Amino acid sequence: MISAADRKKLFKSKPRAESSQAQPPLPTPTPSAECTQPNKKLKDVCSAREAASLSRTKSTSSRSVDCGKKAFVKVAFPPKPSFLHGDYEPRRFLQSFIPSPDRIEICSAATEDLASTLMLELGSAAMRVPEMVELLEWYVADKVKGEEELQRLQGHVADLEGKLAEAEERARASEQARIAAEEKAYLDGLGCYKARHLEEESEHAIEAFQTSPAFEEAALSRMDNLLKIWAQTPDGKRLLIKEGQANYSLGLHRAQEVFLEQIRDGKELPKPCENPKEFDSSIYYSEDEDAAGGGEDTAGI
Repeated sequence: MISAADRKKLFKSKPRAESSQAQPPLPTPTPSAECTQPNKKLKDVCSAREAASLSRTKSTSSRSVDCGKKAFVKVAFPPKPSFLHGDYEPRRFLQSFIPSPDRIEICSAATEDLASTLMLELGSAAMRVPEMVELLEWYVADKVKGEEELQRLQGHVADLEGKLAEAEERARASEQARIAAEEKAYLDGLGCYKARHLEEESEHAIEAFQTSPAFEEAALSRMDNLLKIWAQTPDGKRLLIKEGQANYSLGLHRAQEVFLEQIRDGKELPKPCENPKEFDSSIYYSEDEDAAGGGEDTAGI
């Protein structure tokens, strides 16, 4: 944009060149047939005024241009001018009020102002190039650093995921071990309860069996069987021989006492008997022992 001081400088009155410089371009509207004669008269008047204006040595300032003073500006208006219908182009119409030298200076000033603005922007951009380079390098370094940090964090996350998986595996194993221990403790407790219950039942059954008559029969029968089996062993044989000898000696001593009593009473000694079936053992017992049933017990044995 043109500043106010530059615009004031451009619009100052300057000496117009000689007749070699042309007048500013004017719009050339096409008049209708009705206004041909008035336009012709207006053209003659304008040509006279134009000759008078060319004789001037200085151009008037664009600010002093008055459309009503035809001595300064040559303008031909149609009867009903309209910008909407294309009779005039607004830009060219407004530029026609500015003298050609001023318009050239304005254009050159605008061009210089645009060039200076562009140079200023280019200089500003050039001055910002190092800053932008440093900023770009910082962004690149920050990106590299961010990638390294991302890789480090990804590795750390992978390690944490591995540790978490191991912890979950250990927790799962410990949970399974705890469940197995609880099941084992429950089974052990149940087994102990059943064993204790069975033991109590067996104790009651043993006590009931021991108090029953069947226990005595079973014990005696088993004792006879056990004695028979034990008598077949070397220890049993030795014990039986020893006990037999002791019993034989005891029986012989008792028989001698019985025979002595019978002799004192005047009784005769029994006759020897070689047949075991005909042997009468009652002769070896006294009358008291025979009455008590000792002979029957001995014979039964």
